[in-house]
Amino acid sequence: MGVGVQIPPCAPTPGPSARGSLAFRGRGVVGGRADCPGREGPRGTALRQTRAMSSDSDQTPPRRGRTGRALRALSKVALGAALVGAGIGHLTTLREEFQAQVPDWVPFDPDDVVAWSGYAEIALGAATLLVWKQPHRARVGALGAAFFLAVFPGNIAQWVEQNDGFGLDTDEKRLARLAFQPVLMVWSVYAGDRPGRRRLESAD
Repeated sequence: MGVGVQIPPCAPTPGPSARGSLAFRGRGVVGGRADCPGREGPRGTALRQTRAMSSDSDQTPPRRGRTGRALRALSKVALGAALVGAGIGHLTTLREEFQAQVPDWVPFDPDDVVAWSGYAEIALGAATLLVWKQPHRARVGALGAAFFLAVFPGNIAQWVEQNDGFGLDTDEKRLARLAFQPVLMVWSVYAGDRPGRRRLESAD
């Protein structure tokens, strides 16, 4: 019956004959001495500190990443619900209010413009709520930003032409609503959670 090599605490590195034993492989040997507090040498201390820092950095990003993904998911659901609600409003109780945002230079009936934009918002909101896999999720987010950009002239026209609607009966209120449109564009891209950003976050 074989006997393993016994290594006393803080003993020097065993000779070549003992290096193949289980006892030697089971202990960490750093800088020529057994791995023990106070006697591992400068090289061992530096290695221990490097391992501790690496362990901390490996644990922090996943927690931060999970929080960011949860916030983006909540923003995605909120945006999708808001779009569906606004689209329904275009077709029902808010139909006349939305006509105030149709510029005079648009060569179509304002009621038709409001109706078709309502259908578009319902479709876009449903896609925002239902599409979660990449790269389609990011594409829906980009499409939403493009939609908000496309209807931006309507907000500008309401401010320039001083049309009342949705309680926007002063220039200050209409200007404030105008400034909110870029926020919607950024919101849509943020909810889309583009794949390139996810890869960069995972690499941190």
